[in-house]
Amino acid sequence: MVKSRVCSVTSNYSRKRSSITNPNYADKEDRSSYYIKSECGRISFVVGGLIHTVLLESLYSDLPTSRLGRLVRAKTKEEVLSICDKFDAGDELGPVVTFDRTSSCFNTILDIYRYGLFHVCDSTCATIRK
Repeated sequence: MVKSRVCSVTSNYSRKRSSITNPNYADKEDRSSYYIKSECGRISFVVGGLIHTVLLESLYSDLPTSRLGRLVRAKTKEEVLSICDKFDAGDELGPVVTFDRTSSCFNTILDIYRYGLFHVCDSTCATIRK
């Protein structure tokens, strides 16, 4: 049996996050200068060989100074490639970003953007669980 905990990002983590998060930031930013664009509204991440597809819009909503926040706000290809390992502008399925990392926790990272919750299970790294 796998034990798990769910922490609300907005309660326990809000004091640490307040300096990097502005809930109204996504509404006020001009996205026309951003390098990563998607006609279908989706972006795919290849992490450790697994493909994760998410709505690009969900990555603008929170944490603008995080790695994913900086990635979607990059203004040049060079800036994009300084954050990820590989980038393909894609086709009708949207852009593809590759990270040469283990994929074990990437879905948890995406869930923070999707739901505003940080979910920790027993298989999560002990350093994160401290």
